[in-house]
Amino acid sequence: MRIRSKFVTLFLCMTLVPVLFIGYIVFYNSQKSLEEQVINLLNANASLKAQAISDYFQERKGDLYVLQNRENIKTALPVLDQFRHDPTNPSYVEVKRNLDEQMPYILKGYGYASIQLLNPKGHVVYVSSPDRQAELYKLDDEGIDILQKAKTGIQIGEVEVSRNKEHPYVLELTGTVVGVNDEFLGFVQVELSMNSIYAMLKSALSFGDTMDVLLVKKTADNKVLFLSPLRAESEAILKKTVDIGSEAALPAQKAVLGETGFGFSVDYSGHKVLSSWRDISELGWGLVAKVDVSEAFLPIRKLFKIVFVLLGLVIVLLIVTALAVARSIAQPIVKLCRESELIGRGQWDHRLDISGKDEIGDLARAFQDMARNLKFFMQKEKEFVLADARVEAEKEKANELRAINQQLMATEQQLRAANQQLSAGEQQLRASNEQLRANEQQLRAANQQLSAIEQELRAAKTSLEEKVRERTRELEEARNSLESTVEAQTRELREQMENLSRMNKFMVDREMRVIDLKKEVNRLCKELGRTEPYSGGIS
Repeated sequence: MRIRSKFVTLFLCMTLVPVLFIGYIVFYNSQKSLEEQVINLLNANASLKAQAISDYFQERKGDLYVLQNRENIKTALPVLDQFRHDPTNPSYVEVKRNLDEQMPYILKGYGYASIQLLNPKGHVVYVSSPDRQAELYKLDDEGIDILQKAKTGIQIGEVEVSRNKEHPYVLELTGTVVGVNDEFLGFVQVELSMNSIYAMLKSALSFGDTMDVLLVKKTADNKVLFLSPLRAESEAILKKTVDIGSEAALPAQKAVLGETGFGFSVDYSGHKVLSSWRDISELGWGLVAKVDVSEAFLPIRKLFKIVFVLLGLVIVLLIVTALAVARSIAQPIVKLCRESELIGRGQWDHRLDISGKDEIGDLARAFQDMARNLKFFMQKEKEFVLADARVEAEKEKANELRAINQQLMATEQQLRAANQQLSAGEQQLRASNEQLRANEQQLRAANQQLSAIEQELRAAKTSLEEKVRERTRELEEARNSLESTVEAQTRELREQMENLSRMNKFMVDREMRVIDLKKEVNRLCKELGRTEPYSGGIS
């Protein structure tokens, strides 16, 4: 192997191996860091959405608690129930008019789709929404179980399809209404639009086009029912199901079974996804946040391309550098060998065309000096060849030994120069290593920033919980104040009810006399052959 090839091989071995090793370590650490960031962000997304939904329903329960204790509802329910078959009764008309005037403000203030009042037996006696007028005075057979459970506390119903186009999917919250003397007056039901829940899901921290957050629940026939629209199937609400135990939608299955976690799986559309699932136990729901693996780890693929390109550039640069260094060392040596051959053939006056200031230049000048010395000694040899042939021969041998010694010294100097160049390359490699460490510290700083954001979110959650507890205490104090006021006004209401009862009896007698008079008019018109003027409901 020629010296140039040896230099190239040695230089590449001493530089490429460390560069490739350091490149692999940096890429591996960066890949792990990015994977952890993606997983932590997805888990935080799922946890925040699950907590937001739980907090939303806790707030709605608090709103319903306030609605249960509204004085106008407690006053209206008995009247609506008593005269539900006589909607023309003045008391019924007055109570309904008051409710109709107040309900738009209540619906707007609490964000309800509609409000229904039911008597103790479950008959609907009042509805706020015009599209539900057909349910008035009917018994809610499907909701009997919910009504029974509502006697022990506020109950959340199932997601249903609504006839209201603005609120296509709703669910009901049911609570009881108790009178001043703890008598059971009936139920109040509010319809919550699922649009608010779907808006929460859409506001998730986005990974891109494939990000999807969905709600599911377990059905009685052991299936997973989808309660929210899917990115690929917007019409999947209450229609799409997956058998529990199948290979499809495993995160959704785990969520409805009460599990919490994250992992890789295949979603309902057959794509490999990274999912995080949570259990919303108070609703019997599960929440799944998922994103396609191809999009979630897109930064890692970009990082791989960048590292691959950089390593390629470094390798090319090292090869070019190795060739240049080897050429700068080997070419003068080859040139020196050729010109030395001319001197060796007797051209003592030939001048070596090597003017470098390095060790090779020193070697060339030594060869030049040797040529002059040889010429001098050859001349002396001709002059004293007969007189001192043996001595000249020994001197020649000594000169040859000196030349060899000088060559050895020059070679040693060349090797020292090569070692110095290799040391310089090693320092450059160390500088590159320090730069890579600085990049790694920047990545760690980014992780710390993400941790700080997570702590801020937890602090915000704690503050919100404290506000809810403070609001609950205020409501309790208001309820106690209302109870004392109600007790003081009960006696007045009883007196008014007695007056209303006497007035009602008077009005009923009056209506009966009017009915008898109408019957007499009809009879007279019939005898005279005329059309009966009062034929609507008079018998």
